[in-house]
Amino acid sequence: MKDGRTSLDYSPVAPCLSRSLIFPASKEFPHWDDLSQELHQRSRLCPRLLCLGDLIQPALSTSFSVAFVSRLTLKAQQYDTITNQWETVCPLPKPVHSAAATVCGGKVYVFGGVNEAGRSAGVLQSYVPQTNSWSFIESPMIDNKYAPAVSLNGFIFILGGAYARATTIYDPDKGNIKAGPNMNHSRQFCSAVVLDGKIYATGGIVSSEGPALGNMETFDPSTNAWTLLQSLPCPLFRHGCVVIKKYIQSG
Repeated sequence: MKDGRTSLDYSPVAPCLSRSLIFPASKEFPHWDDLSQELHQRSRLCPRLLCLGDLIQPALSTSFSVAFVSRLTLKAQQYDTITNQWETVCPLPKPVHSAAATVCGGKVYVFGGVNEAGRSAGVLQSYVPQTNSWSFIESPMIDNKYAPAVSLNGFIFILGGAYARATTIYDPDKGNIKAGPNMNHSRQFCSAVVLDGKIYATGGIVSSEGPALGNMETFDPSTNAWTLLQSLPCPLFRHGCVVIKKYIQSG
């Protein structure tokens, strides 16, 4: 970083990793544990791990990962928390990286990203775990990259992305895509979570040169508006964000 600006490496092949860790939210086990090694390496430009909860089998929590391996060869893998094993599932029909991904209604959804030509991929891909199959639709309304996606009240929200303040809303039941209210800041490489019926977007960067943002904002569906909140302890981008016991954890 120079003069408050951030130099970014957009190379999708470096660095990659195939290691997973878990941190139990328990006073009895306050440490990190290694999980089974992943079958495919994930780069920093792949979507985050997604939890399918007990939607595949009763009382089974399954993590789903879209792994970006060597350019635009896409693999998908899922992790069984009972057997501590990863397994490969059906690959995506359209190769992308830097896509937004989330779970809604028992399906995995992957929005946009960067395609083989290095441009925004106008494609929505969805995965059904029960049949281990993908389907896709193409739409000019889907043009996000470097953006997160979250699910709230049966809708999927894609937030920000490259030089964008936009909020894109997808209705899985009707298949409709529409524009939502803009955020207060452009947020590329930000992270987002849902807590108590609201969306919280944290950090990110304004452009490819920075600066990194040290604030967060929240979306309230009852008012259909974004509101800036207090500053974060430090600027963040390319970070993770989770909810643990009513607290938002970012880093």
